[in-house]
Amino acid sequence: MKGSANGRAIVSGAAALFRSSERDLRIAGRCTGLAAVGARGGQSRIYAREGSPDIGGVGAIRRMGGYGLSVDEEILEARPPHYQRYTILRGAPVKNYCGEVHLEPAGGGTALLWTVRFTSTVPGLGPVLRIALGFLIGLVVKAMIKAAENDLRARHTQPEIPSE
Repeated sequence: MKGSANGRAIVSGAAALFRSSERDLRIAGRCTGLAAVGARGGQSRIYAREGSPDIGGVGAIRRMGGYGLSVDEEILEARPPHYQRYTILRGAPVKNYCGEVHLEPAGGGTALLWTVRFTSTVPGLGPVLRIALGFLIGLVVKAMIKAAENDLRARHTQPEIPSE
């Protein structure tokens, strides 16, 4: 299954949205009602384990939840700002899950393609999961592009501070 969108934001700006846990959380939450699991002292914690060379790099485990469920995703490969591959470790009735996010320059902006492959662990549930994940991915992809475009617009509309 695939979700895709094109936007005016540059690749590096769109990719930053996938690498920022707080930003991921706000965007995904607006679309799905997901929230970080493990909030302590008023702070959300989306990373159960930090990756390398940075928090969202290879080996990172992102923990998200909502509606009484939580899912752990592990980053398997990261080539910022163009590519990320991840799997689901726990929390979903799937096995052999592989999600890939591709960001490429396209006509002065960015093309974002998000693909997912998986096998359902519950007989007969696969088609329902495909529909639900396809819908979710479509919403999140559009929200990510919109957020990147808003960030780009905000950077270009910041008033200049005169030098003294």
